[in-house]
Amino acid sequence: MTDPKTTGADTTGADSTGTQSTGSDRAGTDRTSGASRWLPALIAIISVVAVVALVAGVKLIGDDDPGDSRVDGTPSGTFGKVMKGAAAAEPLTNEGEVVLPWIRLDVAAGEPVDEIPATKKQAAVAAPAGGSFIRVEVSKQGTVAFALSSKSPADDVDLLLRADGTDYSLTEGPDGLEFDPSKPWLFQSRETRWLSVAGQPTDVQVVLRVGDVEQVVDAASGKVDLGDAAALADVPALNQDYDQFPCGSFTRTDSGADLQPGAAPCTVSSTLRTPYVDGLGWADTGQEFLVVNVRTAKQLALSGESPAAVTERAATLDGADPIDTWQRDRSSTQFVFEVPEGEQGDLTLTSSFGEQGKDPVATLEWSIDAAKLG
Repeated sequence: MTDPKTTGADTTGADSTGTQSTGSDRAGTDRTSGASRWLPALIAIISVVAVVALVAGVKLIGDDDPGDSRVDGTPSGTFGKVMKGAAAAEPLTNEGEVVLPWIRLDVAAGEPVDEIPATKKQAAVAAPAGGSFIRVEVSKQGTVAFALSSKSPADDVDLLLRADGTDYSLTEGPDGLEFDPSKPWLFQSRETRWLSVAGQPTDVQVVLRVGDVEQVVDAASGKVDLGDAAALADVPALNQDYDQFPCGSFTRTDSGADLQPGAAPCTVSSTLRTPYVDGLGWADTGQEFLVVNVRTAKQLALSGESPAAVTERAATLDGADPIDTWQRDRSSTQFVFEVPEGEQGDLTLTSSFGEQGKDPVATLEWSIDAAKLG
């Protein structure tokens, strides 16, 4: 009898003799055929898993990337990485005071070490290969009267660690320090950061950079070089009581009738001399900013007419226009003048009343003596 497997005959129902195949014969044939299909696939899967495990094992055992240094499984990062750390029981010595436009800070830096010490919440962290960690501490010492302007905030402050001439920013990354004048709670307590640096630096400085002006603190001695920011250290504290004073009598400069002396109240609410105004930056060498805030009536009562709203406030200092005018609200305006350091000048203030887009119906003028402006 001819074998159907070799002749290609149909084996689905009967053999060539017409006899019916048994169930047991069919099952055995199916099992053999199925095994021939899935066994090679299983072997291939096992092979892939073995290769992956081998590669992973080599990586875990080798761990030859300097950036992957570990102590107790905690990553150390690379050079220039800022990491938070618990404040040490003993603060660093040789701190120096630097001055931001709105805050005074003590800053200090320690010696280079091979690892960040372990705490109850964090395992020790090894420095990257060929590098070390330096601890930096920052704490608030007081405030500075801060002048804003009509311009967008500059956001031009950075705190750096200068190690053997290389600058590393302390504001970068998720653990970086934040400097924001709108957040007065920052630095209320001592802030500690660890910075990974190349080598074992011997010349270390903490540098505060505001715009293009640097203040430098020597980490070994605490000696401070304020540089061109020295005048900022003389700016009074933010919480000082400013001497407010009335603008004095006014003169009506349009052709309208004279008004009663108290018809238009005017007050100089604050004056400030400073080398830095946010949004304007630093005054030129030998110059400073004189910041004057003035508050006047929001409207003026005129005989036989409806009250006229203030439409504009303007000012000059000895005839010079301000470099910035900021309408802070309906009753208050700030003027910023750039003047030679210590120079005084008479302030002329005008306030116009009427409807926006139309000629004013009344214009008043005040003259304020230079001596009152400080």
